[in-house]
Amino acid sequence: MDRYLARQPIFHADKTVFAYEILSRFGPENYFRADAKGAQHASAMDELFLMGIQRMTQGLPAFLNCTREFLLGDYLALLPKEAIVGEILETVKPEEDVLAACHRMRDLGYRLALDDYEDRLEMKPFLDVADFVKVDFMLTGPDERVRLAKKFRNWGIPLIAEKVESEEEFKSGVEIGYEYFQGYFFCRPQMVSRKEVPANSAMYLRLMQAIYKPETNLIEIAEILKQEASLSYRLLRYLNSPAFP
Repeated sequence: MDRYLARQPIFHADKTVFAYEILSRFGPENYFRADAKGAQHASAMDELFLMGIQRMTQGLPAFLNCTREFLLGDYLALLPKEAIVGEILETVKPEEDVLAACHRMRDLGYRLALDDYEDRLEMKPFLDVADFVKVDFMLTGPDERVRLAKKFRNWGIPLIAEKVESEEEFKSGVEIGYEYFQGYFFCRPQMVSRKEVPANSAMYLRLMQAIYKPETNLIEIAEILKQEASLSYRLLRYLNSPAFP
């Protein structure tokens, strides 16, 4: 049983690697399979846990997509703040509870990026919590790229040009002030896989039965967990995360 993730490098202007964006993959095919509920992004975080951030990024920051539910659940806090950048998806609205969650993460020392940024008035509140802004070069023309570069130079927020498809786009981005670059011009996402620890369905059922008893018996639950390797491995990985110091 193989499990998969993909990573795509984000480069400095001198073409050295700055970070990696972590991308969910549900099989060996190297493409994104969307899920209406955003489960693929939670899956990517789970796999990042089990594969290990160090293995995926060699010590460089990992950009991880964040849905609204992901932010409200404070899931970034499960990962080391120095190794992760939460990438707020363009579908997330700057509602009061979302902004409060972003400020909680910032107060804990986590960095945030705005994905596929569109310069609309309703998105302005996000700029107070953004450490990076990503601009889609496929969706913006040359004039808009220049305007955004000038705007965010004044804000002091570094820009990441994403979906850079050609050397011409890369060179123009460098000239107008973009600091980081990502796209097929450099490379396609790279697949990484791991072997899943097989799950024992009967043991999972026993665990569910023990949990839902009127009188919860923690000793019984612990004994079942000890006998189930897949759960024990996952539990130990989570307990060694920053969320449980």
